[in-house]
Amino acid sequence: MRKTGEIGLCVRRVKQAILVFFLLSLLTGCGERAVHSGDTAQRGLMDLRKADMSASLVKLNGEWEFYWGRRFEPSDRQAWDSPGPKHYLRLPQSWNGYVWEGEQLPGEGYATFRLLLLLNDSDAGQTLALRLPTIFHAYRLWIDGVLHAQVGRVGSDRDSTQPSLATRLVYFQPRDNQVELVLEVANFHHMRGGVTKPMELGTAQAASNKTILKTAYEIFVTASLFIIGTYHLLLYVHRRKDSAPLYFGLFSIMWSIRSLLVGEVLMTRLFPSFPWGIQIKAEYLILYLGTHIFTIYFSRLFPEETPRWFRLSSRYLALSFSFIVLAAPARLYTRTLLTYEIIIVLHMIFFLYILSKAFRRKKEGAGLFIAVSVVTFASVLNDFLYYNELSPYANTSNLGLLIFTVAQMVLLSSRFAKAVSNEEKAVRELAVANERLQEANRNLEQKVAERTRELSAAHDDLRVAYERASHLDVTGSFFDPKNTGRKEPQAFFGRTFLVKDFTLYYNRHIEEAHRCGVREDGRRAGERTGRKRVVTIFDSGRDARTAADGDYRRIAEQFDD
Repeated sequence: MRKTGEIGLCVRRVKQAILVFFLLSLLTGCGERAVHSGDTAQRGLMDLRKADMSASLVKLNGEWEFYWGRRFEPSDRQAWDSPGPKHYLRLPQSWNGYVWEGEQLPGEGYATFRLLLLLNDSDAGQTLALRLPTIFHAYRLWIDGVLHAQVGRVGSDRDSTQPSLATRLVYFQPRDNQVELVLEVANFHHMRGGVTKPMELGTAQAASNKTILKTAYEIFVTASLFIIGTYHLLLYVHRRKDSAPLYFGLFSIMWSIRSLLVGEVLMTRLFPSFPWGIQIKAEYLILYLGTHIFTIYFSRLFPEETPRWFRLSSRYLALSFSFIVLAAPARLYTRTLLTYEIIIVLHMIFFLYILSKAFRRKKEGAGLFIAVSVVTFASVLNDFLYYNELSPYANTSNLGLLIFTVAQMVLLSSRFAKAVSNEEKAVRELAVANERLQEANRNLEQKVAERTRELSAAHDDLRVAYERASHLDVTGSFFDPKNTGRKEPQAFFGRTFLVKDFTLYYNRHIEEAHRCGVREDGRRAGERTGRKRVVTIFDSGRDARTAADGDYRRIAEQFDD
């Protein structure tokens, strides 16, 4: 009972932890909503004279000057002022599919972006900061003609370009109320190129707070997923009857690693020289294999509702796409992402169908699973839309998966507590049965002892009768009451010796019955051997004793005569 109470207390603490996770998630999400997005750039110019950048960050969205296939440095004024029509690309957006001089642009190539900012007079001379997201896949940034940031190496072809993914926080002090931004981007290793996430401008304090808050949030999510995953792996190590914690732990740890590769890209902050190729492959492999591992975990929770063909198809699809990621270059295997996203959406729909069946059958945890799955699937679907530039909200899947893992932790903890409770109940029942068996053994030993005493008393009676008969001084007349001179002691001594032999036989079997009863601890062997033989011997001994008493009486009568 005490252990069951402790388990119930642990479950209640886990439920309280869920509330804490939700509150922390809401607090960390406040920083994302603090971005001002009312002003947009128009034809390469953005007016921020009315913006209060000390209160919120400003997204530099809108029309940037766009120069495809050209690399201009800020000092090249003739290139900026050259006559002819200018092109504008609305950021954030990849340049894939943009119509340039009658042709749609591919993902591979390089280009230059330019934007002029008009600031408030009070912002001149103040320290401002520019938050730069991951840009596909190498870039250089100049602010007022000074190079402030470089990620990877920008080149004009695949050999001269070195891709890299990293976020940056750039500080600068504008000389006046006009700031020029020049961004040079190159991509020859991925299917998409360009600026797909918004750049944000604000005061140094506001930008630093936003960066710290985002970093703390992603560290919190990563650490939580990793700890939850490790906990469930340890659960499986100590109790291998249920394999659901194994796959859930693997899924959580894999997704914690993936959270280091997206968003703020903490991996490149910790290891600036981390290879770009391994980074992209790991991100895709975790997405592909993680879907199958989750399918296995799902089938362990609801084995009757999950069909075999679904598990097999998930396995073969994950292995096939993973093989493409391992064997092909990034510019090829990144084209498989949209197809697999559709496969994941079909998985989610089928998961909800299976959960509805399990809920109708009143399976344990089905209701909680449905509730958190809807939230998680919505967050994952939003990330798919964001990656395809159809949603303005980024990286919501990490939060959704954290909520999901916490809920699954509660579900698995409940199952584990129930299993422990059932084992404790079985132990108690076994103890009661063992006590009853010991009581039966004690009763049987008592019965054997009582019957042994009865047989010992019968044996003593026979020994006394034998001693009395053997100590008689018999004469010939005693044997021949008619004084014929014939001596016929055969009958008497034959019976006497019969009594003696039977007594020895009887004593031997008594000892054997007693020995069997002690050796078998009063169990069935003692009862079978002792009871059967003792009753038979007792009956035979009683007949022999009656016959001996009869002979004794006849001898006494002759002696009296």
